[in-house]
Amino acid sequence: RNSQMASGLVEYHLGKEDYKRRMSRNDLAFSAYEEQVLGFLLAYSSDFLRYLTQTDETVASDEIAARVLELPKPFVYADQVAVLPEFQRKYVVTWLTERLEDEMRRRHIETLYSAIPHTPWCNNASITLATKLGHRHREDVTTHSGLTFGIYEKIL
Repeated sequence: RNSQMASGLVEYHLGKEDYKRRMSRNDLAFSAYEEQVLGFLLAYSSDFLRYLTQTDETVASDEIAARVLELPKPFVYADQVAVLPEFQRKYVVTWLTERLEDEMRRRHIETLYSAIPHTPWCNNASITLATKLGHRHREDVTTHSGLTFGIYEKIL
């Protein structure tokens, strides 16, 4: 994982096959579409996240995923969200999150985790939105690359 200084956004260097593997048999991948894809939210159940750590080298070496898997189960981990620049701050992420939470309620899963960059660069926009949506900071995790991520938790 790399983080951009200006925004605190995390850059994922995943190819088409990586995304295909993460979305196959995963019904917690959501997209917002209006004549084109506006954005997506990729989340994993605790069982699917464990499966990915056994089958995907990138996830297997991910210190955030490892820490989240130590937390009480069952849970959902919201890993990636992306929105086209012209649709940012237009409630796309809120809509995607609501779809995810609806599915969690249907499955009787109450806990949602996510990771947001804190240092050396902080993603203040994501922290503000997460807080607005009812997430609370649970703990920090520092990776071997020196980035610190806040683990956020929401109990539905």
